[in-house]
Amino acid sequence: MMKQLLLAGAVAGMIALAPTQQASAHVVYIDLMSGVPSGSPVNVTRAGDSTTYSAPFLYFVQTNYGWANAASPNWGDSHLGTWTEFTITGSAAYVDLSVFRADPTAIPSIYNGVDAGTLTPAFTLYSGLVPEESHDDATAGLPAQQGKLGAWNALGNTTMGNEAGDIGTIYYLAHAGQGNTTASASLYHILLQPGVYTVALGGACDTCPQGGQNIVEEAFGTSLTVTPVPVPAAIYLFGSGVIGLVGLARRKMSGWPV
Repeated sequence: MMKQLLLAGAVAGMIALAPTQQASAHVVYIDLMSGVPSGSPVNVTRAGDSTTYSAPFLYFVQTNYGWANAASPNWGDSHLGTWTEFTITGSAAYVDLSVFRADPTAIPSIYNGVDAGTLTPAFTLYSGLVPEESHDDATAGLPAQQGKLGAWNALGNTTMGNEAGDIGTIYYLAHAGQGNTTASASLYHILLQPGVYTVALGGACDTCPQGGQNIVEEAFGTSLTVTPVPVPAAIYLFGSGVIGLVGLARRKMSGWPV
């Protein structure tokens, strides 16, 4: 019984400290399609061929300037952003992606104190993932990062590693929200091939106070809509016809009856 009480107390303590601990953590991906491992649950809705994964509150970022910091020529601190991922399977798909200020009524009580009214979001879409628990200091010795303030390049490819020595690169595809002063940032109708993708997000305010007691944790929500690209019937028929002609030609060359 005593062990159970101790375990319950430890878990409660971890939950109470969750915002502060996670905000300063190394890269730990939240899945935009499920909310795991540390985000809030994601709603899944379907309309026709499209599937939308939405969360009125998914998680939070530390400060409102993290993405802007990473978009500077000296790059930025990966700890000041939140790292999310999603996967396209089967066939190519068109993707619509939005990050926005969280609905205050959707924020769980364990995140009491996280702000929902001032985030001006921005985000970058990359292909691939960096290793789990990656952070700036673990890869600061790479030539490309020498003289930089951090490893996160919001406007280009980003290479980071972890304490185990695993190093990976994510490849820049697009970004949204640069210089943003509104409550949301979005990308629409982005064609993506099957694979795994990183979305690194943060605040776009490059004039906001930085560091010390000025840090304000900012809650955000997300919406991801995936629409698979169908193979037109005409292309299928054309392909079948070409295969048939090739087969016919081979039979003629072999002297088989046709």
